[in-house]
Amino acid sequence: MNKLPKSAAFNLVLLENHMYLEAAQAHGLLCGLLVSNPNTTAETWVETLSDVADSFAKMEADTQQEFVQIRETTYVQLRDPEFLFELLLPADEELLVERAHALGLWCKGFVAGVENNGNYLGGLLGKSQQDVDEALQDLQAIAELDDHVREQEEQEKAFTAVVEYVRIAVLLIQRELSVNFEQLADAQTTLH
Repeated sequence: MNKLPKSAAFNLVLLENHMYLEAAQAHGLLCGLLVSNPNTTAETWVETLSDVADSFAKMEADTQQEFVQIRETTYVQLRDPEFLFELLLPADEELLVERAHALGLWCKGFVAGVENNGNYLGGLLGKSQQDVDEALQDLQAIAELDDHVREQEEQEKAFTAVVEYVRIAVLLIQRELSVNFEQLADAQTTLH
């Protein structure tokens, strides 16, 4: 399976293409778009990131391919049966404060991506809807916590646990919404 690019390198790609989000937030947005609409393309993602119309079409071919590759890698990771999904965050060598800030941005991007697709809950009922709602609320709360982080060893352990929680919450949301999409597709097939 392909790996995601380094956060710093993707930050440069975004900046060079006049997209003023950090890599973490852009990747969170992509993940939110993909879990709420698995047919989201790299072009749709780029258009959501950019204020410029037709920004994907105006990119260099190698830059377009980089966005396509990140989209494909993320799509595969979200559906990996061994839960190999990873968040695009700064490297472990970076200051904890910077990583916590990036995690907050990632969560903001994810929630915005899910909300961008409108009626993402569709036919979710009962416990599934409650689980998804709770996970989204938790991610929104995590997005607002990054101001309280200090460089301490116990904070590092807590940060690692929060990243793992975010990973699992995203996979839970993805699973619940995937089942929902399958049920809706089955219902539409039955009607025809």
